[in-house]
Amino acid sequence: MAEDTQKLLICVDPKTKWFYTINTNTNELRIEEDAEQNVVMRQKADEAIKDLYKIINLDDSYWLFRSEQAKELQRRKIPSYLLNKDCSKYPKYLCQSNLSLAFSKVNSINLNVNLDEYINQLREKKPAEVDWDCKSLTIEAGLVTGADEVIKNILRKIYKEYKIALKPKDQNHQFILQVKGFREYLAGNHPMLNYDRVRTSLRGLDHLDVKLTEMPINNQQADQFPPIYERKQSEMEQGIFTPIDWSNYYEVPILLWYPWVDFPEKDTPNPNQVVQKRMMHQRMQDLKLNKKKQSQNLSEILTQNVQPVQNGSSINMKNTNLYSGECDCLFKVRICGLENVFKILQAVDPQWPGLKATYNGFTQPAYVTLVRHGVDDKEDKHNKEEKDKKEQKNKQNKDIQLQQEQQKQRKDQVTPKLNTRIVNHGIKGVEFMKQIQGYYGMNLVPFSISIEAIIMNGSTCIKSVETKRVPYGNTCKFNQWISFNNIKVSQLPLESRLCFNLKAYAQNSNDYQIIGSSTLPIFNSQELFQQGLNAINVWPFYRVHGRLSCMNEYWGCFTKLRMHEQKDEKKIKEFISQNYCRLFIQLDKFVEPMFYSLRDEKTMESMGLPNPYKSSHQSERHRNFNQTPKTEDLARLQFLLNADPLKRPEFTPEDKHILMISRNHYKTLTQALQVFLLAVDWLDPEQVKEAILMLKKWTPLQPEDALPLLDAHISNEIVRLYAVERISTFSDDEIALYMLELTQLLLYERNHFSPLAEMLLERSLLNPYVVGHEFFWQLKSQLNVKAFHERFSLLIEQFIMVCGSFRKEIANQVHVNGSLNSVAKIIQYEAKQGVDKAKLQERSKEELGKIRDNLPKPTFSLALDSRIQVTDFNLQGCRCMNSKKKPLWIETINKVEIEEIDENNNKKIISENDLEMKILFKRGDDIRQDQLTLQLLKIMDKIWLDAGQDFRMKPYKVITTGDQVGMIEVVVNAETTARIHKQEGGGLGALKEDTLKNYLQKHNPDKENLKSATENFIRSCAGYCVATYILGIGDRHPDNIMLSQTGHLFHIDFGHFLGNFKKKLGIDRERAPFVFTEEMAFVMGGKESADFKNFTDYCTQAYNLIRKQGNFIINIFLLMLDAGIPELQSAKNIEYLKNKLALQLSEQEATNKFKKEIHFSLNSRFRKLDNLIHNLVKQ
Repeated sequence: MAEDTQKLLICVDPKTKWFYTINTNTNELRIEEDAEQNVVMRQKADEAIKDLYKIINLDDSYWLFRSEQAKELQRRKIPSYLLNKDCSKYPKYLCQSNLSLAFSKVNSINLNVNLDEYINQLREKKPAEVDWDCKSLTIEAGLVTGADEVIKNILRKIYKEYKIALKPKDQNHQFILQVKGFREYLAGNHPMLNYDRVRTSLRGLDHLDVKLTEMPINNQQADQFPPIYERKQSEMEQGIFTPIDWSNYYEVPILLWYPWVDFPEKDTPNPNQVVQKRMMHQRMQDLKLNKKKQSQNLSEILTQNVQPVQNGSSINMKNTNLYSGECDCLFKVRICGLENVFKILQAVDPQWPGLKATYNGFTQPAYVTLVRHGVDDKEDKHNKEEKDKKEQKNKQNKDIQLQQEQQKQRKDQVTPKLNTRIVNHGIKGVEFMKQIQGYYGMNLVPFSISIEAIIMNGSTCIKSVETKRVPYGNTCKFNQWISFNNIKVSQLPLESRLCFNLKAYAQNSNDYQIIGSSTLPIFNSQELFQQGLNAINVWPFYRVHGRLSCMNEYWGCFTKLRMHEQKDEKKIKEFISQNYCRLFIQLDKFVEPMFYSLRDEKTMESMGLPNPYKSSHQSERHRNFNQTPKTEDLARLQFLLNADPLKRPEFTPEDKHILMISRNHYKTLTQALQVFLLAVDWLDPEQVKEAILMLKKWTPLQPEDALPLLDAHISNEIVRLYAVERISTFSDDEIALYMLELTQLLLYERNHFSPLAEMLLERSLLNPYVVGHEFFWQLKSQLNVKAFHERFSLLIEQFIMVCGSFRKEIANQVHVNGSLNSVAKIIQYEAKQGVDKAKLQERSKEELGKIRDNLPKPTFSLALDSRIQVTDFNLQGCRCMNSKKKPLWIETINKVEIEEIDENNNKKIISENDLEMKILFKRGDDIRQDQLTLQLLKIMDKIWLDAGQDFRMKPYKVITTGDQVGMIEVVVNAETTARIHKQEGGGLGALKEDTLKNYLQKHNPDKENLKSATENFIRSCAGYCVATYILGIGDRHPDNIMLSQTGHLFHIDFGHFLGNFKKKLGIDRERAPFVFTEEMAFVMGGKESADFKNFTDYCTQAYNLIRKQGNFIINIFLLMLDAGIPELQSAKNIEYLKNKLALQLSEQEATNKFKKEIHFSLNSRFRKLDNLIHNLVKQ
C-alpha cells in the first residue's frame, strides 16, 4: 500500500442507518451519502439492523441505555482486535488442549469415508475389470497426521486400488472431509487428534463416519470482511472523495458500529459538516479533560503502579491534574435529597406484573425487598448469615399469607392517586400512606425515610453511615454531610463505590423496609473522582448487593420508549427527570479534575502529612509485613495453605499477618496465590503495592487457578487483569467449557469495558462456532435479570455488530427458539384449561405445523447444537410430554439431496438422511441447575482423562435460552432403567437382578461387543457413582437413570443437588449415598467377580482424583453464587460438597471410606423397594 493511501472501514450506524467510513489511522468519520441510492446495500443494511434489534429485542426494550458507561462502550472507537475475517461456512471444531493421557497408547483412528457425492465421476472412470461399487472405503488415519494429508491418502488409495484419479467437481475447490450428520469439517494442517469429533470417537467407538466433499479454495467473502475501502490522503485533504463502487460489497456482510460522535438524522442538509463540527467538539473535550491513558499491557501496568517516587512527586504524577493519593482531605458526602420518590411505587404497580421494576422472571432475586418484612439492623447487614431452612420456610409462608391478604384488599381498590404534596402528617396524610402500603404491598406504613450510605470495595463493606430521618414524601430533603470513620480520600481504592439504601420507617418504630438503592463509583471509568453534585437513579425496592459491581444506577422504563425515540437529547433529559426517582449527592469539589493514584507513604510523610493508617484503631492493619516469620508462624502457615475455600473467610487478622510475612515461602505454589490475596488489606497502599509486585514473582498460574481471582471479593483491577491474562491461555474448547463461570464473573467488573469482557469478545469473534455460540446464549438467557440487563445487552450488541455472517446464524436460532416458545406457551395454557392429553397431542402437532412455514430456509440450526443443520420438523414424531410443564418433544428432519445418474444415464435426486436430532423444549422449568451439573460432570471427566482414566462419561447437551426456557438433548439408542425393568422383568422387574444384563445381551449378541458394552458399563457406572455422590444429586429414581445399547450408564434430570433430597409423605427416599444396586453388580458378575473388583478400584481412583482438585470444584460453586440457582444461594449450600470430598483424609483413608459407601449402597434394600413403588405408580 502506498504511503499516501489510507484504509477506511465501511460501517453502518445502527441508530441513524447511515453508511459511513472510518479512517483506521486517524479515526476520521465520513458519511457516505451515495450509499443511500444503492438499493442492494440499503436492503442489506436494513436486514442487518433488523436482525440486531430482534436478537436483543432493542426495539421493544424497557431499558434506557443512557448511563455514562453504556454511552462510552457504544461510542468507543472500534478496536482492531475485534475485526477478524468472516467465519467460514465450513466450520472446524478444534480441541487445542492437550490430548488426555487416557489415549497415550492410541496412534490412529479408522475412518469410514462416504463417496456418494462423487459416485457419478467414480462410475464413469471405473475400469471395467474392477469389481467395486465405489460408494465408500475405510482408511486408517494417524492421530498426528494433518487432515489434508489424510485426504491425500484417501485419494492415493482410490487411485492405487481402483486406478481412478478423483478430482473436485469445481476446479476452484479443494477436497475436505465432513463428519456424518454434522456441519463439522476436517481440513487443513491440524493433526487429527485436534478435532473434537475424533477425540469423541476415540472413547469406545471403533471408527468415525465421514463424507468426502469439497469447498472453495479461496473464501472471498471471508477475506473481504471487514469491508475496507482505500482513498488517497492527499485527495481527502483537498476535499476529493472518490466514490465507492458498492457492487464490490454485495456479497460482504454488513459491519455495524456506532460512530464515536452522534450522526445527524437522514434529512439533515450537509450531514458531513455537522459530523466535522461534532468531531472537533469531542476532541476539544478530550483535550480539556486531559484524560489519563490506560495501558492494557500487564507488565507496563505493574511497572506503572509501583514505580519509585522521584523528585518528591507521587506515582503517575502530571502537572495539570490532581491525584487522590496526594489528597489527605476527609472523605465525606453530602446527602442533598430525593426527588420523585413516588416513582418508586409507580415502578412496581401490581396492575402490570410483567413490567414491574422488581420483575426478574420466574425467580425473584434475594436482593429484591418488596415482599419482605422489615428486618433489624443485624439481619440487614450485607454479609449477614443465611437463616436456617426452617426459619426460611416459615418466613416464606408468612410472606405468601401477607401477599394473599394484600391481594384480597386490592381487589376492590383503585390505583391510588399519588399526591406529590402529601407527607405523613395529619389525618389525610396517614390515610394516604395506609392506602399506599396496602395497594403496593409494602411491609409497613411509611412515616419517615433515611439514607444509609456505604463504602464498598468489591464485596467488602468498608464503612456504613445512616442519615437522619425526614418525613416520607415525594420530595425528601436531607442536606446532611456525613463522613466515614475519618477515612480520607487518599485511602480510597480505585474500585471503591458509594452505595445507598433508602429506608422507609414506620411511625414510632425502628422497623423499616428498604424501598430503593443506588450506587455511584467514587472514581469513574476514566479514573476521575466524581466530584461535585451527582444525580443517580434509584432501583425501586432493591437493596444494595455488594457482590454485583455491575449494578450502579437504575435505567429501567415503566413507560415504553422505543429506540427511535431515544434520539432527542432534550426529550430524553425531560423523560429522565420525570420518570425516575433520583438521589442527589455531593462530593467535595476541587479546582481541577482529580485522578486516582495510590498513596505513597514516604512522599506524604516528607510533606508533613500524617499517616491515616497509624491511628490506634488501625494498628493491626499497619503491622510490619516485612518482618521475618518465626518457626511457629511457618508451622501455622501450612495449616492456612491447606484450608479449603469455605474456611478461608474465617482467617483471623493474625492468620492474615502470617500469610503476609511468609509470602516468599509459598510463592512457588500456584494455587496459594488466592490465599495470599485474601490476606492483603486493600486499604493499605503499601500492602497493595506489595501484592502487585508479588504477581510478577509468583509462579505463573494455570488458567483454572486464575478463575477465583475474578470473584467478587477481589476488586483490584491489576489483579483482575493478571487473572484474565492467565485465563486467556485457555484453548477455545476450554473457554467454551468454562463460559458459564466466565459470564458470571463479568458481573463483578466495575466497568462495562473490562479486560475480561474484551477477551471474551475477541475469542468469540475469532471462533464464533465454538466460543461465540456459548458466549451469546449464556448472556442472552439472563437478560431477564435487571441487574445484569444493561451489561449483558451491550456485550451481545458488540458481538452481533461485528460478527459478520454469523449474525444471521444467531438470528435464525433466536427466531426458531421464539417460535417453539410460543407453541409451548399455547400448550401450557390449554393444559391449564383442562384439555385432555389426546387433544393436547393434536394441538402440539397443529401448532408446530403452523410455524413450519416461517422456519429459516433452506436449513437452520438449533441453539442446542449448531453443528446439526435442520431442514424441517418431523411432525409425526413430535408431541408434548405428559409431565407438569408439558415440554415439547421435537424430532427434526435433516436431509441432503444428492444428484445421481443411474445406469441408463437418467438423472435422479436421492435424499440422504443425516443424523436426526431429538430434543426436549422446556418452558417453565429452571434448567440452569442441570446446566451447571452437566458442566461439572464434564470437568470431572476432564480431570479423570488428564490423569489417564477414561470412565466413558456421556454428558448430554443442555442449554438455557431464556428465563425458564431451554433445550435438552434426547440421547438416542438408550432407555431408562425403569423401562428396562419393565421390558426385561415385567411388573416386578425392579426386584430382579438380571434385567440390565439381559438388556445388554439383547443389543450386543456378539461376544466382543458384549465385552465392550460390559466394560463401558463398569467404567461409566463408577464415574457416575462418584460424581453423584460428591455433588449430592437427588431424586435418583429409575426414570432418571439411563442405559445405552453400548453399555454407557448415565444420569439425567438434575433438579436437586448438594444434598437437597426429596421426601415423600415425610419419608426420606435417598437413604443410600448413591445408586448402585444388585442388578448393576450382576452385570459385573456379582460381588466376588474380578469385574466388581475393577469397579471398586475405578471408583476409589475416580474419587481420589477429584479430591485432589477439591478446592477447584468448591471454587466453581462459589463463582456461581449470584447465578440465581435455587439450591445454590450461599456458601453454606456448598458445605455438603465439602463434606463429601473429605479433604482432611489421606488417600488411603478416602479409599476405605468410599469402599464402605459402595457396600452400603449395594446392600440398601430400600432402594429396590423405592424403585418398585416408583415403577408401579408410573404404570
